[in-house]
Amino acid sequence: MAELLERVRLLKNEEGALVSENSTKWLLSRLQTPDEGFKAVKSKNMYVGKFYFLLYDLDGKSSKMEQYSPILLVDYRNVMGKKIIYGISLNFIPQNIRLLFFDGLLESFQDVFLPLDSKEKIGNAEKPLPINFKIAFDMLDKIGFQYVIREFDIQQVNKAYEVSMQMLPRYMTVNSTVLTGVDETKLAEIWFSKLKNREESVQKRISELITDYEEVSKTFRSEFRNYQREFDKISKSKDNLKSLGLR
Repeated sequence: MAELLERVRLLKNEEGALVSENSTKWLLSRLQTPDEGFKAVKSKNMYVGKFYFLLYDLDGKSSKMEQYSPILLVDYRNVMGKKIIYGISLNFIPQNIRLLFFDGLLESFQDVFLPLDSKEKIGNAEKPLPINFKIAFDMLDKIGFQYVIREFDIQQVNKAYEVSMQMLPRYMTVNSTVLTGVDETKLAEIWFSKLKNREESVQKRISELITDYEEVSKTFRSEFRNYQREFDKISKSKDNLKSLGLR
């Protein structure tokens, strides 16, 4: 069990069935009174590899699924004159799969979480996760969740809040139904409807994973380690070019 699941387990031991309710209350409270673990930031100061909560297009032009968006930012592009960000939206992923996915993703980063007895202030010098659009898409595509990467026009982001890594056990257990009106059963139905268009061999593999959460977790961890090695090689090559005065 990696760190995220372990910390969620500790929350559940303390709070039992109230974990999701308490986490949702925490989020709604932080929207009223931000703190170091959940702080307001300007959209221009958002970074790939960090977690955010977006209040998107509050004039009602966006769907409820995206109007209040908890995301992991994975890309930032200029598209036809518009600045677009791409994020893995927690709203589209059932909570059990969400926890397994991010547990596997975070396992490679042993310094993501402060020790439980640490006196260091949260949010201090947190580094972004080394992730990009390709890594995120390939990992999610393995289990038919590639569609949870959503795009957001930066001009339509009314407010943005950065979420500390230390608050992820809370953040991952928020009841997204409160934000979207879409329950876990409907999220599963959306997922299965997307799977109908996949190749038969892919469908079979995904069906096997659905019935074995431990195998899901192992798959995420293995896949991310492979992508992380690839990412590290690219980063090292870029550093070498910079040291030679090249871009």
